[in-house]
Parts: sequence; C-alpha cells; structure tokens
Amino acid sequence: MLAYKDFLINQAVCELRYPKGHRYWDKTGETICKIEDELPEWNWERLDGGKTFLKNKKLKMEAFFSWDRLWVKQSCTDNLNQLKINCDLFSKIIFSNFNIKELSRIGFRIWHVLPCQSIEESEKVIGKGRIFDADLGKQKLLGDKILAKDYTLVIEGEDNFKFRIAVAGVDRKSDPILDKDKDFLKYNPLIGVLVDIDSFKVASIKTEGFSASDFIQKSSKRLENNLLKFF
Repeated sequence: MLAYKDFLINQAVCELRYPKGHRYWDKTGETICKIEDELPEWNWERLDGGKTFLKNKKLKMEAFFSWDRLWVKQSCTDNLNQLKINCDLFSKIIFSNFNIKELSRIGFRIWHVLPCQSIEESEKVIGKGRIFDADLGKQKLLGDKILAKDYTLVIEGEDNFKFRIAVAGVDRKSDPILDKDKDFLKYNPLIGVLVDIDSFKVASIKTEGFSASDFIQKSSKRLENNLLKFF
C-alpha cells in the first residue's frame, strides 16, 4: 500500500503576483543589495528580460523578482521548511521596497515523483487510481503499444482556489544523465510517476497580514492529505 513518504518532492515553487510593482525599475539595485545583506547565502545571478535572478546553491534554491511577481523554487528536498522561510524573507523585502499593497494571484506548485521499477508498474499505478477514468480499450484504438500517459485535470475548489493536476509516467532511461549529484539522482528517478499539482487563487489580496509560509503550509498540507486518494 502506498504511503505519502513514498513520494519524493522533486521541486516546489511559490509565486506571488502583484499588479503595481512599478518601483522595480527604480529599486532593483537597492533590492539586490538588501537581499545579499540580509540573506547572505543568496547571490545575484543576472538581469534578463525584466527579471532579476538569484540563487542559493547550498539550499538548492532559485528565485527571481520582477515588476509583476516574486517566484521562489526549491529542488530536491525532503520538506518545505526552507521554501517557507525564504518566501517570507523575500516577500518582506519586495513588498517593502516596491511598496506592494496588494497581490493579484498567489500560487503554490509542487512536483511529486513516485519511483517505479518499470514502465508497466508506473502505468498500473496511474490506471489503478482511475482519477481520469482511463479506458484502456479506447486508448489502444490506434495501436497496441502505449508510449506515454499524460493526464491533466483542472478543478475549482472552495474560496475560488483552482487546482491543476497533471499525472504522467516518467521514463528517463534513454536520457543522458548530465548531473551526477546524488541528490539529483535520488529525486529524479529513471522511471516513475510524476504528479504535478498547481494550486492558485486569482483575487485581490492585501499584503498586510499575508504570510507566504502560511499559504504554503495550508496548500501543501491539503495536497499531502489527498495525494494518496488519487491512487
């Protein structure tokens, strides 16, 4: 029987969008300096396409901020503690420097991977849940050999939250492994089931009293409590 601990957290992203971040064009250098002063493990990488990119190699995290959003990602992790901590720290600096009073969209996206021993095993896991009511007979109308199964479902829940759920088989056996890092290999199995869940809300949300870590905690806990029910 599957347990939540059987799924690996390949990566997780928190994105906060704001409609009036025009001070980005005046405050970028000052903001970079403030981040590097207050968060010394973060280093400025580059400015590209109206976005400022930063990286934290120790924590395997990346981030960027721009005139309309803050985006923070953590890869290859056993828990989301550092994502919560750093999203709070980043948002505090960005909201203050850009005078952000409201958000227009909040989103949390997480990629879970369930390692499998074979493609057949991953197909069984996906088919057993029947979340997408897969009809194998119809799937084989044009041929007997199914090379890939990718399903996507978008659901609207309470409080105007939407969930985009994508489930797919993973087969990286034929791909060259460029990154030999043990953590990379642990969280990127050659064969498995990928469950990509994006939870988001489009609404006017006041930044005063808003906590990115609370948002991540509530979103991740809800997904954790329901993930196994998909299978």
